[in-house]
Parts: sequence; C-alpha cells; structure tokens
Amino acid sequence: MAENVILQFTKIDAPALPVQDCYAMHYGYGGELEKAVHIADYERFNKDIKFKEEIIKVRQAPDIEKQPDLTVDDTIKKEEEYFEWQERNTMWWAEK
Repeated sequence: MAENVILQFTKIDAPALPVQDCYAMHYGYGGELEKAVHIADYERFNKDIKFKEEIIKVRQAPDIEKQPDLTVDDTIKKEEEYFEWQERNTMWWAEK
C-alpha cells in the first residue's frame, strides 16, 4: 500500500516519505494524501477501511532560528571523522 501512495506522489513530483505507519510530506498535499491512502486501501482489501482517528495531523516545524547550522560543510567541520572525506573520496574514485 505504501508503494502505491509513494508512486502516486512521485508522478506529481511531491515526495511522500513513509515513516512507520505514516507519511512525512508537505502539509499542502494533505487532502491528496488522504485520498491516496483510501484508494490504496481499497485496491488492497477491496473495501473501504474505516480509520479510528484523524488521518492528517499537521505538525509545526521547529523554529528555524533555533536550529543548528545543517550545511554539509559545517557538519563535516564539526565531525572529526569526516575531516578528510574529500581525500578518501578521490582515492576511492581512483581505485574504480
């Protein structure tokens, strides 16, 4: 069922990432997600599935100002084990 939902959103270039028993995606697609889940359930079980609780739950993103810098360069600088990744990457490609 998850595959059907993911493929449907792939067609419209809207990522739907399955996380356990739910999907992480842009809240603007909430209505389409609910419809896609119902269609996938119907295709799988040949009947409408009744849900016990609200399907769409919008979670507010954390305050971006309070988040650490997540750029690749800053992340690499903070992690000692990744300091020389470019050198290892070059060596790996040279071996191919």
